[in-house]
Amino acid sequence: MAMHPEDPGISVIFFIGRQEISHPVTQDCVIEVFERENLYVAFTSAYEDDYLYIDGLDAYDSLKLHLDEEGIPCLRSGTQHFSLYSDTNEDYPLIPADYMIFVKRRGEVNDALEATLRVRPNNITEDQLDVMRSELNEMVQGLAYDQTRMSHGIKLYREKGLLPPILLAEFVILNRMVKELGVTIEDLARRPDQYLERQYQEVKANVKCKQDAKSYRWLLSVQGRRANVTAKSVTQPEVILGVIDHFTFDTLENRMVLGFLHYVSSQLEAVLRAIRCTIIEEQRAIETRTPYVVLQKSTSHEVRALKAKIFSLEVMEREMQKGIFYVRKYIENPVFKRLKPLTSSDHFSLKIQRDWRYKKIFSWWKQLRAQDFQMPLCHDFKVQWKRTDVLYEYWCYIKTIIALQQVGYTPASGWIYDDSHKASLEFVFPVLQDDTLVEMVKGSVRLSVLFNEKMARAKRGALRNNRILYMEGTNYKPDIRIDVFANDVYSGSIIVDAKYRKRLNIWNNDKVEDENRPKNMNTLQNYSNSLKYVNDSAGVSKALRVIALHPSHGPEVEDIEDTNVTLIQLRPQERLNHYSGYLERLISG
Repeated sequence: MAMHPEDPGISVIFFIGRQEISHPVTQDCVIEVFERENLYVAFTSAYEDDYLYIDGLDAYDSLKLHLDEEGIPCLRSGTQHFSLYSDTNEDYPLIPADYMIFVKRRGEVNDALEATLRVRPNNITEDQLDVMRSELNEMVQGLAYDQTRMSHGIKLYREKGLLPPILLAEFVILNRMVKELGVTIEDLARRPDQYLERQYQEVKANVKCKQDAKSYRWLLSVQGRRANVTAKSVTQPEVILGVIDHFTFDTLENRMVLGFLHYVSSQLEAVLRAIRCTIIEEQRAIETRTPYVVLQKSTSHEVRALKAKIFSLEVMEREMQKGIFYVRKYIENPVFKRLKPLTSSDHFSLKIQRDWRYKKIFSWWKQLRAQDFQMPLCHDFKVQWKRTDVLYEYWCYIKTIIALQQVGYTPASGWIYDDSHKASLEFVFPVLQDDTLVEMVKGSVRLSVLFNEKMARAKRGALRNNRILYMEGTNYKPDIRIDVFANDVYSGSIIVDAKYRKRLNIWNNDKVEDENRPKNMNTLQNYSNSLKYVNDSAGVSKALRVIALHPSHGPEVEDIEDTNVTLIQLRPQERLNHYSGYLERLISG
């Protein structure tokens, strides 16, 4: 039965911002959110088989995510206040783009609900973001791109695309084990291990109930006296603590059996998911070959072979489904229903050694654990843009080099200016590595332009690492540092931090004396006061100036009064003259 798009049984609500303003999702609506805004989602449905899918969840690392039959991450009905992005959880890639949202029921072709989550850039326009991405990719091909890993299927074996031997071995073991399991578990359910458990309960004194030493001590306790406050004497109480003995199945042996059943169930589901993923891939392979069946005889043979393979896989699928049904039935048995399962197979007692049923369960669990079955997943990759704050750092580093070129400095070595430069082979798409250094020259002046160098925090650490500078403060990794050398003699450094923030979140004069002032103010002040040169015995800071680059609206250049800090506006599609001129004046002294 297909669901109507306006099905009242489905509710998807996004909560946006620090105030968590609710935005219900309706058919074909567009929910807009700015990047770096807090974002939560709640999903409920009248149907347990309804799943919520959001683009990008495959990159989200959370045990709360559910994998559907195809291995695609989604959220189940009943999800409340699920954090997609917050100040403490930055997993979800809130990169400016349109993300599809849809609700789908298991086995249905049509979506029950479709909508769009639109993430918009902060501080800059979408056109400026496109320009920034294009300029980065022009400088280094692929620098603006990132990759995320998805795992939807399993890695097939050899050219014929067979199921891997480890998976087939697991299938055989589980299939045999489930068939033998019935007799053992049913006998355990009829005659389980149990013991007499003693419990105590307050009852009326006229009720016939056994008492022991603890019961008499209770009468003299505070609780006993409070319960018998209206009694004539201790010898004639109105309420007593009665002894109630009853049989319980809560033994370590029974909990071991339940733990084994849960483990078997998880293994059966893993194999079933792998088989289903393979069936889907083979069906897709048939679809791609179907148009050529009439034209090419070899293709017709391939399709027949694929159909035969799917038939065999479907037989295996039914066996696993049957096994899951029986194991779940055993888990729901009244003997095990209220018990807490053991999570390991390390418990071995005298009872297990003497009782053939528990001994058999124990040996099966050991056998499965020894296999250490791991799903051989096939890792597919998809491309996405890097986060905008990362792009802005990269872009500011490149623009700093270009600004220095505009005033006559020539890149001499380092990074892309080396003949031997190659894009990082470690990643599909390159990254601007920490400690990247570009040397620039103009006459007798040499500049070392560094990106994200983690500086030593004490003089001895700098000397040990053959560095001439160290940072004494709590902040010691500026985004960009320009070391200035005149005739090979060090004369000072310009600290540059790329702040993809609103201007008032970088520096707010109204909060200079405030304890809750923006932490960026503290960072910039620390850079200004804490940069030290190893050969300077006076210990004076060598920061010529601390510059905060930002894309927010405001003056192009803003010197902060009574500080060594300057805010400079740097935005895509706008000129660099104000920045290059300012750097030239600082370097020239």
